[in-house]
Amino acid sequence: MLARRLYEFFWQFIDPKRISMSVRDERIMISAVELLQYMGTQAAIFDHDLKTIQEVVKSLEWFHETGTIYRRAKIRNKVFEALRSISEECKSWIGDAPRDMKAAIKYIESKTNTLNQEWTARD
Repeated sequence: MLARRLYEFFWQFIDPKRISMSVRDERIMISAVELLQYMGTQAAIFDHDLKTIQEVVKSLEWFHETGTIYRRAKIRNKVFEALRSISEECKSWIGDAPRDMKAAIKYIESKTNTLNQEWTARD
């Protein structure tokens, strides 16, 4: 539930022309991304839970989008770092939950590619 709704703490960041983002705000947002990374790796290690990993990745997408809109490379880079970390953890647990972990890896790679394409197109 937290993975699915964490971004709601940052809903005020809808438009940089209307609402600015301070360096402090950026650090707090990066901490939220780190929390999602931790949750995603824990879901891979302990639960081998595809649905939780998917919810984490969806939330990470929101943070990436916000980082893109606000031109905050640190946030976007942290999202990619989180996705790589979760993917690597999923790969290390393929032996225990092969179907779910393979699906999670494929899902993460698909989202990472999409985010990369969107980032490249905007910048």
